[in-house]
Amino acid sequence: MRIHSTQPILKKRAQQDEQIERAIAALSGRDASADEKILSASVEDLARMIRDRRATVAQVVGAFSERALKGHAEFNFLTEVMIAEAMKQAREMDENRPKKIPPLYGIPMSIKDNVDVKGFDTCYGFSSLTFKPAQQDAHIVQVLRSLGAIFIVKTNVPQTLMAFDSDNPVFGATSNPFNKKLIPGGSSGGEAAVLAYNGAAFGWGSDIGGSLRIPAGFCGNYALKPTHGRFPTVGCSPHSTRGQIAIVAVAGPMARSMKDLEYVTRIFLNVDISDMDPALQYSPYKDVKIHRKLRFGYYTDDGIVRSSPAVHRSIQETVDALRKEGHEVFPFQPPRMIDAVRIYFGIMGSDNLRTLTKHVAPDPYSAAVGGFVKLLRIPLIVRRIVGWIASYYQQDVVAAIVGTNSNCDVTQMWEIQDELRQYKLDFWEAWKAAASSDGTAMDGIIAPVQSIPPGAHGSTEKTGSAAVSTYLYNMLDYTAGVVPGSVVDPSKDKPADEKWFAGRSKGWLESIVYKYYDPVVQENAPLGIQVVGRMSEEEKVVDEALEKHGRKKALGPDGFLMVAYLTSSAEDRG
Repeated sequence: MRIHSTQPILKKRAQQDEQIERAIAALSGRDASADEKILSASVEDLARMIRDRRATVAQVVGAFSERALKGHAEFNFLTEVMIAEAMKQAREMDENRPKKIPPLYGIPMSIKDNVDVKGFDTCYGFSSLTFKPAQQDAHIVQVLRSLGAIFIVKTNVPQTLMAFDSDNPVFGATSNPFNKKLIPGGSSGGEAAVLAYNGAAFGWGSDIGGSLRIPAGFCGNYALKPTHGRFPTVGCSPHSTRGQIAIVAVAGPMARSMKDLEYVTRIFLNVDISDMDPALQYSPYKDVKIHRKLRFGYYTDDGIVRSSPAVHRSIQETVDALRKEGHEVFPFQPPRMIDAVRIYFGIMGSDNLRTLTKHVAPDPYSAAVGGFVKLLRIPLIVRRIVGWIASYYQQDVVAAIVGTNSNCDVTQMWEIQDELRQYKLDFWEAWKAAASSDGTAMDGIIAPVQSIPPGAHGSTEKTGSAAVSTYLYNMLDYTAGVVPGSVVDPSKDKPADEKWFAGRSKGWLESIVYKYYDPVVQENAPLGIQVVGRMSEEEKVVDEALEKHGRKKALGPDGFLMVAYLTSSAEDRG
């Protein structure tokens, strides 16, 4: 999207330029001798370096801040630039070190634009919300500050947060650091991009349909979508869905490595947050030790849009690597996926998108958001006729989407929420049915992040249906994480010809989505792996033996595998 030239937008861009100028001045003359070592260190190592006085807070904050500015100039991933304030805070922290050093003391981090940071805008890419700085920190920010973290930047998002790119009229489009022609994902795309460029030690985003996982998968980093209630959301819930509590947004960490993700999650969950919000479920981080081989279900075809050859290969490499290590991995098919699509869109659009679009004016719609709005605001009778035609041609997915009632009365809303309740029960029965003959339960699911790799700018207007495998787990409120898998390789990943669709006819949605799959254009684009577990226990198992046993190529640069275990205790899993 082009930057538009209304007065509020021009004024906001001028403010950002001034923030950058102040940042450059604050970084002038700094000690950059240890930058290379600092930028390559883990969060835990950075904390140890500061604690042991092998690096100052100003050195660490300065190194990442300068890197963030350099990356922003090329990839446009920042909204609010808080570096001048961060450098002042860093120097004060060096001069006034407490006797007990908090675990994140002096660690510079980025945070998604929709999270309130006192004194700075939370505008979501809406010009109507510019120059309305937050009056207090979001609960997440309060906790992270108490742990010693320093906020250096806020990062870009799509208009309304309900799109899988990061493009809006105020700040424009963010590009993928692996390939400027490609999107970084969304809605936490600015976060994923700044981390991919090493512009922050770690970050934080939010997710109601894949907004943590898709950007992490597209930019080669790590993310955790928790179950609702484990992390605070006050001060970061999106305007676009506020008041809708059937499928709720969650907030979670993003990181440059599995080690960082585990470290930050552990530290955060060990803070007692029970007095912040009665909806929170305080449960300290629990170490989980596995004394047996694991059982994973997996799929590459979610029944809506089958995975492209590149995504299929990346999943299969992961499956093969796990099997090589002795774990059991078997096909698993999520149940009633067409109903899942209908329920998700029915709930998310149930108010005729009035809340979603409340703050858009006077800005134009982005392409991705505009297409969604136009579709669901076509009169229901017209959409149902189209749905009937689609059903006649056996295009049941299209029929489900276009036939969704997007202007529900109270009775209809209760009905669709009851359908969601039943779907959760049916999915749980499918999970239990995947137990082995001796009763050993399925431990998790290996699944795509999207059915195609990151597309070119503008592609998300047509490819929303490629994200079914992420928003499914928002519906269920299951914990899900993302780790890097392989990358697109044109020598291995061929275009999807008719042979690729043998055994199941190509659907109308697949015909649209696959126009944006081109392994040559998408060469070297990251291919994330989604790992799904059950509810309410975000603790992850990091099997460090993976690297020793040669799984580095299949499971990402760290050679780690993250598995979310969500219901049973560590003892039960032994």
